[in-house]
Amino acid sequence: MKHKELVRKLLEAGFKFYGHGANHDRYKRGSVIEQIPRHKEINERLAKTILRRNGIKKYSVFHMFHPLKKNMKNVYPVLIRQDKNDYLAYIPDIDRMTEGSSFYNAINMARDLLGTYSIDCPVPDPSSPEKALEVTKSKADEDDFKYSEGILVYIDIDFDEYKRKYDNRKVKKNCTIPCWLNEKAEAAGVNFSRILQDALIEKLGE
Repeated sequence: MKHKELVRKLLEAGFKFYGHGANHDRYKRGSVIEQIPRHKEINERLAKTILRRNGIKKYSVFHMFHPLKKNMKNVYPVLIRQDKNDYLAYIPDIDRMTEGSSFYNAINMARDLLGTYSIDCPVPDPSSPEKALEVTKSKADEDDFKYSEGILVYIDIDFDEYKRKYDNRKVKKNCTIPCWLNEKAEAAGVNFSRILQDALIEKLGE
């Protein structure tokens, strides 16, 4: 399925664009957030899965598939299996799938999916290989395609670093300064938000 067609179906179903990751776009409906690979063509099986789990029925087989800790870098189990010309990656710990043009690209896409997911949702600690396979069999495997028969790989991700790069949502903060200082700053054309941001970065050593 073409990327724009999948996005159109999501928008028609009430999803709204919610932001970017490095290689995925985020779409939100209520409390549900989907991470969509930024590819011109989306693997049919992956598109079908995304539509199905959101109760979007209008597709055919021809048009388809713990709170964060500071400085947390973990290694997550991922199942990767080839589907025709695509490589599908399933991440059991967040029950999400993505795709890659090669095995190596699928690894990078899975890492980006983990990062994109972490911007909006808490990510649990990595599960054991046994638990990962158990979840894959119960939640991802289909009659004609077994993710659990794919290659189990381990992908590292630094959530703090990813969010530092891609979580650019703005947060409004109120602060109080002396009147005379406010007048001088406004006369000088000072960007209050930029000054506060730079000061916080310097203070925190980021």
